[in-house]
Amino acid sequence: MKESRFEGKTLMYAARTTGFRHKGYRIYLLQGEDDRNGLRVAEDYELTRILQDHPELKHFRVISAEEYYGIQIFRVASREPAAGGGRL
Repeated sequence: MKESRFEGKTLMYAARTTGFRHKGYRIYLLQGEDDRNGLRVAEDYELTRILQDHPELKHFRVISAEEYYGIQIFRVASREPAAGGGRL
């Protein structure tokens, strides 16, 4: 199930509008414009706990959000554009 309501929003926004999830949340950091899968950086049952452990992710933008067998998956990138081949 596609969760387009989160796309373009920050992870902090998503954490404020979601709660505990039995199967949990997974955050994948996209490494470039061509990256479709990303690198898994965090996993927990609440987004607020993920942001407590990884405060640097608070302002990352959600590129895509989807549910996969009950697990809410967020693929994110930083809000600053990549400069000189850096990560998104």
